[in-house]
Amino acid sequence: MAIAFLDENVPADDSEESKKMYMPRTDYLCIKCPLFKNPLEPGTGYCLDKPSEFITWKKWRPDEYYIWSTHAKITSVDTYKNSGNIAVNFCIHKNAGKRPPDLPSGKNRLRCCVEIMAKSAIAMRVENAIRFLHEATALSRSIAIKKNIPDFNDVDDHLKAISQTDIEIGLPKNNKDQKKAIKMALTKRFSLIHGPPGTGKTNTAIKLIYLFDGINKRIEQDGGGKKCILFCGPSNKSVDLVAVRFLNNVQQLQECPSITRLYGGSLANCDFPIPGKFYSAKKGDEKPEEMLRSISIHWIIRREDKPYAAEIKEFENAMEDESKLKVDVIKEYTELLSKATREELTNYNVIFCTTSVATNSNLFSNLKNKIYQVIIDESGMCTEPECLATIIATRAEQVVLIGDHKQLKPVIQCQQAERLGLSRSLFERYWQSNNVVQMKTQYRMHKSICDFPSSRFYGGKLQTGKSTSYEEDPPLQIWGNSNDKRHIFCHVEGEEDVLTVSSGEGNIMSRSNKEEVKQVLKIFKFLFERENIFGDKQKRMVPKCTINIMSQYNAQCSLITKELEKDGYHDVNVNTVNGSQGGEWDYVIFSLVRSLPEFRIEQYPTLGWCKRNLGFITDENQINVALTRAKKGLFIIGNRHLLSCNTVWKKLINTYGSLGCVYDAAEFPKPFRKVSRKRSRVRSQEVDEEGFQMV
Repeated sequence: MAIAFLDENVPADDSEESKKMYMPRTDYLCIKCPLFKNPLEPGTGYCLDKPSEFITWKKWRPDEYYIWSTHAKITSVDTYKNSGNIAVNFCIHKNAGKRPPDLPSGKNRLRCCVEIMAKSAIAMRVENAIRFLHEATALSRSIAIKKNIPDFNDVDDHLKAISQTDIEIGLPKNNKDQKKAIKMALTKRFSLIHGPPGTGKTNTAIKLIYLFDGINKRIEQDGGGKKCILFCGPSNKSVDLVAVRFLNNVQQLQECPSITRLYGGSLANCDFPIPGKFYSAKKGDEKPEEMLRSISIHWIIRREDKPYAAEIKEFENAMEDESKLKVDVIKEYTELLSKATREELTNYNVIFCTTSVATNSNLFSNLKNKIYQVIIDESGMCTEPECLATIIATRAEQVVLIGDHKQLKPVIQCQQAERLGLSRSLFERYWQSNNVVQMKTQYRMHKSICDFPSSRFYGGKLQTGKSTSYEEDPPLQIWGNSNDKRHIFCHVEGEEDVLTVSSGEGNIMSRSNKEEVKQVLKIFKFLFERENIFGDKQKRMVPKCTINIMSQYNAQCSLITKELEKDGYHDVNVNTVNGSQGGEWDYVIFSLVRSLPEFRIEQYPTLGWCKRNLGFITDENQINVALTRAKKGLFIIGNRHLLSCNTVWKKLINTYGSLGCVYDAAEFPKPFRKVSRKRSRVRSQEVDEEGFQMV
């Protein structure tokens, strides 16, 4: 590729051809330029015969030149009418270093190696939405600048369609906080529902969707046209969980809203592959939820009674012979799918999708000014631009953010962007405003499990309500005489193994700890064989109890799974902490992995020392998630000497210790006589493919 490097005050020469099109772009470039070590003409970097010729370096000897590399950002793309040539304009990144003095400048061009680093379509959609904030609704602009959020002119008229804030659909009745949260969401144009673990966020969301649909039907009856609700979240798993629950609880009602699940291209491609289309799917997002097939758009548009089904089938039959495929045919096919999807979406009252899909203006073009409410679940895990882009793109009249900023935060790959505040979600920015209701009663965990997270992360406000969720019948022997204390810290002094290369077991620098794995298996076998927590698998359709084994390291999860299978235990739930967000199990075993010999542990560790030797196991958001997944019992395995270098873990170990709940590995659990029995598969078919018991 030929490149001309221009100074800022030197205009580009476009006199030869008239421009046809200007297109803004924000992709990135990696540019590698060959430059003479000893230029014959100062300031040129090469031997110049004609000012207008392209400089080639194929004939240069290796000792005559060096490669200068830099990174740049595309600012615009110009297409010319006469020749069809394309000019890509860019600026060098400010952190790329100084430009070499012998780099050709002005109109002189140099042949370079250029790699285009394209932004993802999702990132481009988010960026474009934010760029057009000035054209967005007044509500979107007000939310963005946190100022003068408009309200409804007449709240009473808006609520005429709602006779009550609770509905009989097989869900628990609202408590005081849930009732307050629903009422606020119905009456405010922008509201937040802060739901710590186990407080019923999902149930509240389901009821809110149903009540919003009642408002929309009243608006339609009054001549305001059809309105719909968009329910979205940061991941397919988070959206599917609510969609499945909504389908199971609301579908049988007489006035059930029509609902659909809209998946992105990568997941729809799993069911109906498009030749030549390749997607990189994250682990856990490999395929759509089978339980939602009946309401998934990419299946619905292929039903025989749908207007484009026959045409879609005709294309798919023609594409079976890949040797005869043409690019134009695939393009027509994808355009047909988009058209069918756009038209089908207009038939539904509630649409479930991810925030990334919600910003796809092409798919939602037929719903312009028809999306009245947007609910963003797990919004504490969305970056602020992702949330804002969804609000801007949908032009919704009501926005509800549901989440907990004390649990997992947005994942930011760029450390500089994280330092500048990108990891702070829109939910976190607003959570102390007036339009927030915090739900303070949890029904998941036994009180003893809840006490520490409540004290450390929620200012002691998280209380435990009455529930059968955490009851043991009969009580387990593993707790000894203290059945009211359902948490154990087990001290293990193991040795870390570090992965030096990325593999199927984990990423580079992922860690494992064999001694902790032994202790995990020891506790698991005790629960399985001595306590018989899974019951008689021959007689039960579902197990008595569920269990999840967690670690923050993929390498440890992989090693635990391998050792369990070696002993005949298959399909046991083993997940990372990130993968466990949104799930709940009766019992949780949590392996912390990090360890050092006691003599190497600093008495007064610095922040840098802790970062090197403890890593992200000190992340308070991840600690909170890990400690709040268990309902009936929590077992933590780690090196208490090393962990005590961190204030959170030190407080937990001291708290557990004062209650007599800290043991050395050799002491816990007490040895038992091994019972001979045939190994069985632990996970039930009732549990979803990620291993989650539906919450």
